[in-house]
Amino acid sequence: MSARWPDVLAALKAELLADAVLLALYGEANVRMAGTGKLKAPLLEYQLVAYAETEVLAPCTVQLDQWTRSVADCVASERRLRHLLHRTVPIRLGALGCFVEYVDGEWLTDP
Repeated sequence: MSARWPDVLAALKAELLADAVLLALYGEANVRMAGTGKLKAPLLEYQLVAYAETEVLAPCTVQLDQWTRSVADCVASERRLRHLLHRTVPIRLGALGCFVEYVDGEWLTDP
């Protein structure tokens, strides 16, 4: 399998941990793949939302879940994630060039 998704997830995690605001809000140990430990706050979890059987190089969605101790921390986290991930031009995630778009939670809800 030559999937680039693991590379994207690893680069995204590194980018999140390199951000001073997010690091201050969550701490290094609290940025992780969803479902890999107990739920706690503060916690920033990410997970891949894609069809793994159909096309491993296709565009994918990475869902970020924010667990904070206060509304103010949640607002700060949301603001920072939008700043980092909502772009109209490609960005660099590590060695990868990526098109990214920040979509709100309604896009991920069931009809």
